[in-house]
Amino acid sequence: MAQNIFQSEWIYEYRYNKNTNTYPYYGELVERNGAVSMQIGPRPFYNTARTPTYSYVLADKFEAGKRYVFDLWVDTDDVVYNGSNKPAGIIIRYSDDTTTNMHFTGNQNSPLGFQHKIVVTPEGKDVVGFTVHYSTSPPGYYRLDSTITEYDPQSIKKNGIADVGNTKEGDYGNASFVNGGKVYTNGLYET
Repeated sequence: MAQNIFQSEWIYEYRYNKNTNTYPYYGELVERNGAVSMQIGPRPFYNTARTPTYSYVLADKFEAGKRYVFDLWVDTDDVVYNGSNKPAGIIIRYSDDTTTNMHFTGNQNSPLGFQHKIVVTPEGKDVVGFTVHYSTSPPGYYRLDSTITEYDPQSIKKNGIADVGNTKEGDYGNASFVNGGKVYTNGLYET
């Protein structure tokens, strides 16, 4: 299975002011709705005195010429400003200055809990990192089973053996195993 680069200890390193914890929500692990989660807010990753004003989170973890799967479970029910819910999440940034938004909007009055989105980065676009969406300061909570992994398309060889870098239930890759088939794996995770 491909390595998950969406890890708390790596996100922490991208804060602008690394000498202080003045702004919390930089990937600390907490319990949220019964699930271990990373709390990630925008403020540790923004500094208006710098250009660009935002930090490219995980910038040195992405490789040119590769595609990635962003598979996130996020609770944003507490992201509220002036009594109304605001979007939170991340913005995937590419080397050609284009972006893909992975925004979530919660509901403080009727909590939605964790919401799920999957984005497979487009072919021919190099990811240079992601930024944290900033509409207000409260954090979003990213379930610990959220992942960012290299996209490895699945193929079934002529002999019927599956050549799979990562298999995860969802809509970014499909493989079927029929009666009498076998699956060999180093790890199988059900979410």
